[in-house]
Amino acid sequence: YRYVKDRMRNENTYWLCENRSTCNGRAVQRRSEAPVVSTPHNHELNVEPNEREEFRTNLKRRIREEPVSVRKLFRSELVKIQTTSPDNVSTLPQFDTIKNSLYRTRNEKYPPLPKSIDDVKLEGSWRLTLNNEDFLVIDNSSPRYLCFGTTDSLKLLCDSEHIFMDGTFKSCPAPFAQIKTKAGITQQTTAPRKKIYVNRNTCILDLLSRYNSDTLALDDYLIKISKTIGKKNKNRDVDNNNLV
Repeated sequence: YRYVKDRMRNENTYWLCENRSTCNGRAVQRRSEAPVVSTPHNHELNVEPNEREEFRTNLKRRIREEPVSVRKLFRSELVKIQTTSPDNVSTLPQFDTIKNSLYRTRNEKYPPLPKSIDDVKLEGSWRLTLNNEDFLVIDNSSPRYLCFGTTDSLKLLCDSEHIFMDGTFKSCPAPFAQIKTKAGITQQTTAPRKKIYVNRNTCILDLLSRYNSDTLALDDYLIKISKTIGKKNKNRDVDNNNLV
């Protein structure tokens, strides 16, 4: 059951059923002890809403703590549920239905967007790489421009026989006007062989969609999802033939 806080008195906390308009269910929590039901509910357990809420809560916690894309974290949590409780996957929300809420959670830890170029201030973790290396090489004030790189990347650039430069205006974030990149090649490599890469998590979502739309039988779904989750090769990709 799901509750909302009614009031606190002394060291006791009183809880009401969230369906308080139709249910008189109540619970009392004394100090840090577990709540005890004082008035029974008149409806069944809210299993599916609780599972969806727990999924959202765990996902938002990871979004706040991990520097990984929101979509990848969503897929990771979905795979976790699929592995531990496959019957519950069909009750979980799709990414498109909750993505706005998830991106708002990610934006909570971002500073407000600058209104002018003078408002751009890179301090603390915002000037570091994921390895905690200083990534801001130059921060010039007049004219205002920023230069990013690490000590190792600058050494590699100096050692390169060929340097490639590119500038773009279209994808440059405001309030700046242009992005210019410099890249170097220090070791010539052969062209890779053509390979087909299939994202494992995308395959899982596709199988789930086929199962929900009754185009894939339950037995086939379980077999294919097990192969998808457990399939490994040297490229850590999924063999596309398993999903035909």
